[in-house]
Amino acid sequence: MATATDQPTLVRAQVRHLRCSARKARVILDHVRGLSVMQAEATLQFSPRAAARDVLGLLRSATANAKENHDIDKAELVIDHCYADEDRTLKRFKPRARGRASSIHKRMCHVTIVLRHVAVAEPRDISAAQATIAAESRRGRARAAQAAAAPPAAEVEAPEVEEAEVEETGAEETAAPKPKAARKPRKPKAAEGETDTETEPVAEDETSEAAEVTAAAPKAPRKKPAAKPTEPAELAADDAAETTAEEGDS
Repeated sequence: MATATDQPTLVRAQVRHLRCSARKARVILDHVRGLSVMQAEATLQFSPRAAARDVLGLLRSATANAKENHDIDKAELVIDHCYADEDRTLKRFKPRARGRASSIHKRMCHVTIVLRHVAVAEPRDISAAQATIAAESRRGRARAAQAAAAPPAAEVEAPEVEEAEVEETGAEETAAPKPKAARKPRKPKAAEGETDTETEPVAEDETSEAAEVTAAAPKAPRKKPAAKPTEPAELAADDAAETTAEEGDS
């Protein structure tokens, strides 16, 4: 692990004559500028652009330089700055119609990456903090134990109320119970057409007199129901005439 100094340690790596235009390489470099090496590698691995593969190889070369030359771990490196310079252009020609030719420019560039060492903060002594936390936890447990030992006010008053209720119930039990009034038995209802056998006895003289009165009383004659007219009046007159004629013949 490198020692921390006033000036940060810079590690440089460069690839020359890269067969890629500087414009395309700058798009990739803008994505990883200022990131840590770990984050930059993850970004370049999943980039769909072809120039990302070349920049990823250059980044790994710079990381290896830091490890071999300065013994710096990859987790302590950050991309300080990166840029792409234009290189010479290869000019080619493509034949076209009517004897003409169109030019083809194959551009190239130089890509540079500079890494900066960022020292990781050393783990501080946390014994004092741990002691404070342990003391607070002990105080909390002591308060909880005191609260559990001291019963609340409601629980203290409860026994007195219970004693008073017990005394009242004991006094009620010692008192003599009041006798309940006996209920009269209900008389069963007599059915229709039947005489009540449990009614009060009636004198024999009264029963004989009532029987004589009912026997002496004349019965009202029953009225016969009127005959329903089943035939009209004209048919009745014709029948009467026929009967008189038959009597005369006889």
